Amino acid sequence: MQLDPTGFAALFPFFIVFNCSLQLVELGSALQKTLPAAEPGQDLRHWFKIHRPAGCDSYEALRAVTGDVVVLHCLQSESLKLRGQLVASDEAGLLTFVGSPVANQIEELQALGLGLSDFSAHDPIYEFLLMQRSMSLAFEDAKRMAGKLRERSRQLAMVFDLSPDGFVSFAADGHLISANAAACQLLEKNDEELAEMSLQPFCDMLESWLEPTHGQPSSIAHGTLVLDSGRVLTVERRDAADGSIVFYFRDVSRERELDRLKSEFLTTAAHELRTPMVSIFGYVELMLARTFPPEKQAKMLGTVHKQSKLMMGLIDELLALSKLESQHGADFVFARQSPMPAILRSTDALKLPENFSLQRSLPAELPEVLVDIDKLTMVFDNVLSNAIKYSPNGGLISVSARYDESETGRGVEVAISDQGIGMSPEQTARVFERFFRADPSQHIPGTGLGMSIVREILDLMGAKIKVESQLEVGTTVLIYLPVNSQ
Repeated sequence: MQLDPTGFAALFPFFIVFNCSLQLVELGSALQKTLPAAEPGQDLRHWFKIHRPAGCDSYEALRAVTGDVVVLHCLQSESLKLRGQLVASDEAGLLTFVGSPVANQIEELQALGLGLSDFSAHDPIYEFLLMQRSMSLAFEDAKRMAGKLRERSRQLAMVFDLSPDGFVSFAADGHLISANAAACQLLEKNDEELAEMSLQPFCDMLESWLEPTHGQPSSIAHGTLVLDSGRVLTVERRDAADGSIVFYFRDVSRERELDRLKSEFLTTAAHELRTPMVSIFGYVELMLARTFPPEKQAKMLGTVHKQSKLMMGLIDELLALSKLESQHGADFVFARQSPMPAILRSTDALKLPENFSLQRSLPAELPEVLVDIDKLTMVFDNVLSNAIKYSPNGGLISVSARYDESETGRGVEVAISDQGIGMSPEQTARVFERFFRADPSQHIPGTGLGMSIVREILDLMGAKIKVESQLEVGTTVLIYLPVNSQ
């Protein structure tokens, strides 16, 4: 097949045509790019040394080796070596070298400024460069993927580190791969203790904490753990296809405690409501079944009225506590003002029995605080009511207030003291529990919700409350109202 000059140049971009005087006639496109100063008419030997066959430095010698392998070394660029064959032309006695660069490394071609587009598709170096380009693209893709994986791993590590839930993973051979900070905290183990554990001792530890269930299957694959400290965790195990294992832990101690408190609250509330209801039902049933003298009937109706009033008070306080918890102070009307009006309003309205006396130690004025004055009055009313109820033998009720300034801040401290039955340290610790009452005889009226309501109101106003008490001596309630509340 005869090639036209354009087709020939495209197939052999590294050809060299020279005449019988060894003068350059034409260079292929790739050589023109590599040797831009080479021009027709220049001596071939100025640009190339004929390395093989040795001693071929004349036209006749070169014409005699047509068809043999010829290697040319460029004198102007040491890195350019060409290997090919000589083809003789019957016209004008021209010789044409058809070859390709000799290169062992991609860097050698890059140093010459040669790329994939400089070679024809049939050239082995073209395939070499094409493979190198594919490998380079694959390598770049791999680098990008590795970067994305590193970033994803970093993000996952951040999520695991910030997660309140615990994650512990083991390899297929049972050695620990990782455990986040939350896992150490939840399992109450430090990093070193967990790092020393393999899979089996770790599972044995979890098994020892597994909470027994009633008739329901439970295991560390999906179960509940109760630690020696009382902490309650849920655990789930996931086995991966490669044999690795991940354990997931979640602290449900608070949920468990809330469930317990809810159940306890419902039980206690039902009991407290049932007690007056039984009395009311009993007396009404008697009056319906029998006829009693007016005096006896009046006494029975008085008991019904008293128990109804007690039940209504309990329901009102339950509703008040529920409202405080659900609205989170949304119905409070805050204003910056002195707490003195609330103190005076509560103490002036106080109805003291005959064997009681009230002592007020109040300054001329108190600084302004940010409060709901009506809710604050309710707090003082409740505490003063308790002071009277829990002082069956009467005594002194003292109310004092002062401005207090310390390192922790500035505020108004209101103290209300009585000389009543007092409380033990154990009772004092429970004073804010719902339905807790310090009177074991249950002879003192009340619902046991008053101090819970008091603390809820003060918490919503950013205030604090403290109770100091001693059995058979009395109780002092300290209320601290910060001046710098926002």
